[in-house]
Amino acid sequence: DVTEALRTQMGDKPYPSDADKVAVIKKFIASTKAVRFEGDGYSDAWIEEAEKRGLPNIKTSPEAFEQLLNPVHSDMLTKLGIFTKTELQSRHLILQERYSKDLLVEATTLSTLLSSQILPSSFEYRGSLAQTVQVLKTIEGEEASPELAALQALTPVVKDLQAAIARLDDVIHKMHHVGDDPVEEAKFACANVLPAMNEARAVADRLEVLTADKYYPIPHYSELLWF
Repeated sequence: DVTEALRTQMGDKPYPSDADKVAVIKKFIASTKAVRFEGDGYSDAWIEEAEKRGLPNIKTSPEAFEQLLNPVHSDMLTKLGIFTKTELQSRHLILQERYSKDLLVEATTLSTLLSSQILPSSFEYRGSLAQTVQVLKTIEGEEASPELAALQALTPVVKDLQAAIARLDDVIHKMHHVGDDPVEEAKFACANVLPAMNEARAVADRLEVLTADKYYPIPHYSELLWF
């Protein structure tokens, strides 16, 4: 489109002049105004601005993959000879299938990590706190309220993590029985597996700041950001 516009603008001249180039640039600046945004494209400000401009707000990967089959895009890609209709359909299904399978692997890995490392470490720290509280209570005049407060803050978060892991495992199990349709699998993974992963991660983040470093099995964020 830019090349054709420049050829039209320059007419019979062997080379385009600076004025020709500027004229074409002005044309495309005006025609692309609706999709240009000089602010933070990841911020809520862009989401609000895009809505004002009537631009689509595609929030999930499965929705994005569907755009390959949107006639607006598929017709252009086939017209330009980049893809055939069959190739677009194939790529659409491959992207959907890869997305759901990658998410399933990540969810299973997260569940294993939380169940085999994070949760046992919190149990061990709770046990240490409980033992310290009992020892201090046997010593006349010794105050155990600080350790008891730490134990009471830790316990409900540990229970929340157990519940989050159970919900994650449940959607992982359901994911295996969605069926053989890659599109439906991707939609289920996006609507169920991803939120369950985010929930479990959020609880683990809360637990991280309540667990002593010597018990926590993986590096804290502060240790990873030393540079």
